[in-house]
This record gives sequence, structure tokens and C-alpha cells, in this order.
Amino acid sequence: MSEENISFRQSFKNIWKYSLILLWIGALASALASCDSFASAEVQEVKNGHLLSHPDKTIGDAVAGFLGLPIWTSGTSDKGVQFVNVKGQIKYMEKQITAVLQFRLDKGKSTFEASALEFNGIPQNALIMNALISKMYQ
Repeated sequence: MSEENISFRQSFKNIWKYSLILLWIGALASALASCDSFASAEVQEVKNGHLLSHPDKTIGDAVAGFLGLPIWTSGTSDKGVQFVNVKGQIKYMEKQITAVLQFRLDKGKSTFEASALEFNGIPQNALIMNALISKMYQ
């Protein structure tokens, strides 16, 4: 066997090995990101909560059945407003896009409401946000 063939085989084996390692790391990261035990209390509150207009299904179940690869995060704005974002993939006007739906929390009343929506980083109006939420519950 020529030296070039041996070199090619070793390169192919290395590529295959590193591809498997990256695939495993990606799967592990995805599993950890979706694991509820790592989610903040604010994320849990929204995921396990219900909208008044849809008391039969949790927001978490509606999101899981509608958004592809949902990622939940929480935070506090500069003005002290607590929020939860869920980011995922949807098909809109025949194109795959990234949607971010934001819920604003009112800790004093132990309530929350949908407050903002973005498609590929572009803010959407309340009409589009409410239409998306209705579609999530169909």
C-alpha cells in the first residue's frame, strides 16, 4: 500500500472520530438545554403555566408542539422587569425562521403575559404575536 493511501486512511479515521465526538457533544448539550432541572424558577413558572384563553394546555406543551428546538431563558431588564424568552424555529411564509416569544412576569401578582415577539430579530406587532399564540394552540 502506498504512503498516500495510508495517509488518506488515517485522515479519514481522524475525521470520522472527531465527527462522532462533536455529534456526541452536540447531543449532550441539547439534552442538557432541554432538561427542566436546569431551568430557572421563572422559566418553570411560564412553561408549567396556562394562558387564560387556553386553560387546557400548558405553555410548555404548546411550545413543544409548535417550535422546533425551543430554548428557554430568563432574565431581568435594565428597568427591573423579569421576563422569560422562548426561542425556536418555525415556518413562516414558506421560510424557516427563528422566532422569539417573550413573556413578562409580574411577581407581585404571580402572573405573566406574552409581551413581545421577534422573527429573525425583527419585532412583530401584537396582532402577529396573538395570531402565533392562537396557532400554537390549534
